[in-house]
Amino acid sequence: MNGKKGVIFCDIAGTLSFQDKHNNMNKWRDVGNGFVSLTDPITQKDILVLQTLVQNYHMYTDPITIHLLSMVKKLYHLVYVTGSRPSSVESLKSVLIAPDATLMESGATICLDGYGGVDEDWYTIITAQVKELVKFIIKIKAEGWILDDKGRTSAVRIFPEQNPAKSKDDFSELEKRVLETQPSLKTTWNIGGLDIVPKSAGKGNAVRYYMEKIGCAPKETIGIGDDINDMEMFDVVNERLVVRSAHEEILKIANANNWHISSKVHFAGINEILTLILHRS
Repeated sequence: MNGKKGVIFCDIAGTLSFQDKHNNMNKWRDVGNGFVSLTDPITQKDILVLQTLVQNYHMYTDPITIHLLSMVKKLYHLVYVTGSRPSSVESLKSVLIAPDATLMESGATICLDGYGGVDEDWYTIITAQVKELVKFIIKIKAEGWILDDKGRTSAVRIFPEQNPAKSKDDFSELEKRVLETQPSLKTTWNIGGLDIVPKSAGKGNAVRYYMEKIGCAPKETIGIGDDINDMEMFDVVNERLVVRSAHEEILKIANANNWHISSKVHFAGINEILTLILHRS
């Protein structure tokens, strides 16, 4: 790890950057040069942030977060662990600093050189399961499910709002069906959508594989996240840091296990966490 203090595995959406739809960030005013004045839906305070168009939604990133992240990277090996597809990550490249590696699509795709350099060894491990995923996708599409699969290479996401005719019970039945009839696949939830991924993938398996790849001991690792699909990552790393605006279920687990939860939400919350890491170094 080239003399670094350890490895930080960090989620993107809802942790480093925030989404208009999922984080209810819809009140903003364009001030030019990619910046907007955004009203935080929880604090009701205005903050100057960068706005990035990703797919059909916007992501917002605090320039202070970017600065703090660049300082953290000087001390730690930095890895983004995200449920985002490669094309979404591509959109964020102009905003977020390049990490040492990126684990995309909830660990189904691993890039060893910042945002590029796909790890062929990892893809070989999950290839057969990706093929089974493709077969399953064809099947459920024929049944009327609307999938958010454009640009995805090794995973698929299904949003309730894109399937208004499907009830919560229908989603539960679909999850149960994957569990009981698809031994090569598994499910998780991220930014309100149901993800179906190869069973050998997932954030936990990808983080574990990457740690072995670079010779990193579990005690040297920190995980930062906010959503249900981050739980697998939290199960693997040594220290867990959670933004207070995280998913309610994650906050419940974090409180029960005495994980560190930022005192502030959203942008101020992640900045607080990054500052904490820097101050201890």
